[in-house]
Amino acid sequence: MIQLQDQKGDIQTFLRGPFVEWQRQQGRRATEKLVETPETIEIVFEEDVARVSVLWKLRAGPRTDWGYDHFTLVRQAGRWQIVHLLFYSIPEPPRKR
Repeated sequence: MIQLQDQKGDIQTFLRGPFVEWQRQQGRRATEKLVETPETIEIVFEEDVARVSVLWKLRAGPRTDWGYDHFTLVRQAGRWQIVHLLFYSIPEPPRKR
């Protein structure tokens, strides 16, 4: 399951196929090249479950957006599978000192 929490706090839920297509369309419609980079990655393992938080930065020309991806993964038959993703935008994070 993939979920987006928008600026109003509303949750939109996507199935994998439609989400991948939506992402593809976002890239095609963009007037500036989109470049997303992870700024921090935190992983917590609990037996066969992992929780991953990624602070990301998205650049589109002069615009920079920030946000988080929160993944839940489950190890099945020796492979890690993403079973849930929640993502959202934030204001620019505070700078590290």
